Amino acid sequence: MYKRTHLFFFLTVAVFFNATRCKKPDDQPFKPKPQTDHEIITGIKLTFEDVNDVAPDVVVQFSDPDGVGGNNPIQFDTIRLLAQTTYSVVIQLYNESVSPIKEVTENIRNLGSEHLFCFSPTGVSIAISLTDSDGTYPIGFSSNWVIGNAGIGNLQVRLKHQTSGKDGTCNPGSTDVEVNFRTEIQ
Repeated sequence: MYKRTHLFFFLTVAVFFNATRCKKPDDQPFKPKPQTDHEIITGIKLTFEDVNDVAPDVVVQFSDPDGVGGNNPIQFDTIRLLAQTTYSVVIQLYNESVSPIKEVTENIRNLGSEHLFCFSPTGVSIAISLTDSDGTYPIGFSSNWVIGNAGIGNLQVRLKHQTSGKDGTCNPGSTDVEVNFRTEIQ
C-alpha cells in the first residue's frame, strides 16, 4: 500500500509538471500588457466668459497635486457668478503630480467618445447645456451656463469614463474625477 501511494503521488506530480511546463514562445500568442487610457487628473480649471461681454471673466480652480487621500487641496476656489447672466464655460484638466505640470485636456478630448462631464447644481439656479460633442454624444469641455436668481449652494463637476455604453447620460461608467464647488450667485 505504501508503494502504491508513493507511485500514485509521483505520477500525479509528473503529470502536473508536464501539463504546466512553459511553452515555447512560438506556442503562445503575443499578449501585450493591458494599457489604461485613464489620465491622472489632480487639477481642474473652469473659465467663465459672459456671452454678452458685460460681466468680468471668472476663473475657478481646484488643485490637489498629490491626489485623493493625501494632503488637502492647495487651491479650492468658490464659483462666484452674477445672477441673470449667461456664461460660456471652458474646462481644462491637469496632472500636477508630475514636473512640469501636464495639461491632459486634449488627451481626454481625443477620447471624447469615452468621456462625459456631468454637472449637478444643488441649491442654486443654473441651467447647463453642453456645447461640444464626440460626433454622437456631448462631452462637456465647453458648455453654456444660464444663471438664475441669487443663492448659495454647491455644484458638482464629474468626469465620467464610459468605455462601453456611452449614451449621453451620466449613468454608465466610472468617475475619473469629481469636485464639489461651493457656488455663490450674486
